[in-house]
Amino acid sequence: MLKKLKIDGLRADLAAVDTMLQDAARVGDVVGALQFEQRKAEIESDLGRILDAQDNSASVGLFFSGRPVYGSKGVLADFAGKALDCFQDLISKHFATMEVGQLGTRGPIPIRPETQLMVTDVARGSFGFVLEEAAANEQLVDTVLARAVDDVAELVTRLASADPSAFEEAVEGLEQRVLGSAKNFFRTLDDAGAAIRIVEGDRDHSLTYADVQRARHRTDEMQIQEHGDVELRGRLVGLMPIHRRFEFHRDDTGEIISGTVSKDAGLAYVGGAQQSFDNPLNANWRALFRVREVTSRARKPKSFFTLLKLIELIR
Repeated sequence: MLKKLKIDGLRADLAAVDTMLQDAARVGDVVGALQFEQRKAEIESDLGRILDAQDNSASVGLFFSGRPVYGSKGVLADFAGKALDCFQDLISKHFATMEVGQLGTRGPIPIRPETQLMVTDVARGSFGFVLEEAAANEQLVDTVLARAVDDVAELVTRLASADPSAFEEAVEGLEQRVLGSAKNFFRTLDDAGAAIRIVEGDRDHSLTYADVQRARHRTDEMQIQEHGDVELRGRLVGLMPIHRRFEFHRDDTGEIISGTVSKDAGLAYVGGAQQSFDNPLNANWRALFRVREVTSRARKPKSFFTLLKLIELIR
């Protein structure tokens, strides 16, 4: 079972035992109070052990509600299979973009076998499934797949968010083929009249059916056009290679553009490949960017930039 679900269950048990303790004290039930104190100590011990435990492999819980779900009894197999397949496809494509960069418009997804999740448990309540990394090993830090699952859960939530700024953040880093998978995921949920709750790490994301409809409407209308790689000259105003963010003052238009830093560019800087200068900030550069334009009927076209490489320091 997911760590968060275990913690939530134990905390609910602890609250119930505290209530029983208060009731026992009120009626003078000394024996009952001793038993409840013992049970409380056991729960607190279990809770402390789980809170301290490290679990760095990928795991996520998908809980469905709505028309395809029959209480805690079950969920329609056809819907569940499609929804899980769409979610896995999202994971695989996002993981590939993290590891190899921009994907081609068609063809096999690189390193797809490394992204496979397996169903390890069936969760009751609103019916759902627990998915875990198929090749889980003891890790001191989060696996790359764990980070990919975390990113996808956040992406799905932001695409459906009523907050326009959260939606804009999701769109900024959205790759064309990942968008296609997101469209399929939300269509599957919407067509079935389903809502979803996603539990991963210490976060709990709940999307109502209205949220699902909003996300489907947005993604169905959205198009991403790749404009290829563009070389620009300007001043590097800000760079966070670990968080993969940049700000760049363009010489040609005078505007300050911001966006993401590619994995290779970030690693090159952190790894010391850019040590021909003391500090890249507030210096003039020839730099290579990938430019994408996102359009939809509901919003003005907007360009997004990814810093691929600092080519040359202009002195």
